[in-house]
Amino acid sequence: MSRRAGPGGRHEPVELRDGGIGLGGPSQEAAIGAALALDGARGIAAMFADTDGSDGGTPVAGGLVDWSTGRRARQRGMSLRKALVTHEATAILEACGDAIVTGLTQTNANDLVLILIR
Repeated sequence: MSRRAGPGGRHEPVELRDGGIGLGGPSQEAAIGAALALDGARGIAAMFADTDGSDGGTPVAGGLVDWSTGRRARQRGMSLRKALVTHEATAILEACGDAIVTGLTQTNANDLVLILIR
């Protein structure tokens, strides 16, 4: 069985144009966006994390999502799309068990993106 992983780095701010205030950050929102795209696509996982251990001022560094994240959110009565619109990524990642919590690392090299295709 062939496995492929591709690393990447990025740093894109989340801009709250609607004046909304949510809990989460760019890596968490990227993970939620990936979860929407991967819904039902078995064999693909995506990780988005801040190397300093905190994304958007939260204790969550990012998210590790896959084909089942959307299903688990629905089972909990939650919506990935709504989490993006309301900028509430932290709560849904924690509820689904997809939040990455490392603790503060005291290093801020870059944001980290990994995609695994099995």
